[in-house]
Amino acid sequence: MVIIVLLVSNPNEQKHRSELIDTNSRVSGIELIDDTLGNLAMHLGMGIAGFEYNNYYLFSVGKVRLTDEPVSFGVAGFVFLL
Repeated sequence: MVIIVLLVSNPNEQKHRSELIDTNSRVSGIELIDDTLGNLAMHLGMGIAGFEYNNYYLFSVGKVRLTDEPVSFGVAGFVFLL
């Protein structure tokens, strides 16, 4: 039963990307600047360095393609940043 729940609730690539962008796009304390400049910088950074999503069915891992470093871990519908 637990395996079925983990299979169904494994976070997808978009959830990993969203969590990374939302968490790391804070460049100031001002929401308007964070929403525009911070998001733009994160999208450009992820585009240049590359983002790779690995689905292992029960859990998933997000990596920076340039350095092959894991940056996020997803399980049971949650994404945790490393």
